[in-house]
Amino acid sequence: MNRLDWDLIYRVSQHSRIATDAEIDEIKRSCGELPQDYALFVKEFGYGSLDDIDVLNPEAITEQTPYLRKQVLAEWLSFCDSFDESAIIPSSSSQDAIPFAKTAWGDYYFSSPSQPGTLWHIWRSHDWADSSPTQIPLGFGNLFLHRFGDGSIEELGPSSPVFRPAVDTNMQQRLLSPIGSIHTLKEFLDRCEELIQPSRMDRDEYGALMFAVDLGAEFRFGKRKASDAFVVTSIYPPEQEVAISRMISTIVGSEFKSQPFKQE
Repeated sequence: MNRLDWDLIYRVSQHSRIATDAEIDEIKRSCGELPQDYALFVKEFGYGSLDDIDVLNPEAITEQTPYLRKQVLAEWLSFCDSFDESAIIPSSSSQDAIPFAKTAWGDYYFSSPSQPGTLWHIWRSHDWADSSPTQIPLGFGNLFLHRFGDGSIEELGPSSPVFRPAVDTNMQQRLLSPIGSIHTLKEFLDRCEELIQPSRMDRDEYGALMFAVDLGAEFRFGKRKASDAFVVTSIYPPEQEVAISRMISTIVGSEFKSQPFKQE
């Protein structure tokens, strides 16, 4: 398994809620001791999402701990008992499990004070028979494992993950209809890249994701299906509202007609 080089993690914004020693101590008192790498990570980056994986803050850990123990792991152990399967997770670990990260689609990453140094990954699907937990040598020191739906287990990619701090953000979406000389997606993306001068960009034939670390913002660009129009989504801190509006106005220029984008 590849190592996760923290120096390669791109921070969308420098504004983040950085963990304190008091918060880490409170988690230990209320739930149990988490992996050392968790404390090191949240003291360096704060709380937020590493690509698609949510790094839990103290409030979320306190909230999710009973759910993980009494529902997720209890259901898994019940499944093992009913089918006379050997449970890979010891009963003691299911009772003192502490989640430190999760995904929106059901993966949990957790540790167990009764098994110090052991980390676990479990995902929830419609069929527990295909949801076997995995003992993993990771947790902020190595890459995370995850899986989408019924797909195969994969390492967290790409080589340079993105960390999005858990801070308040605004979002606006605009529909830009060409009225000037720019009509292809490539021409449009070239223009946006020149004007934004992103600190990081992921671009392909379908669109682009551009980051502006000085604004703490990200921009998503794409072509609307069955239309010549382009869709622009911007996500940014509320205090950057004026700067983002100015940026979008500059992109629009005399080349496009701009209107709010409404999902159909």
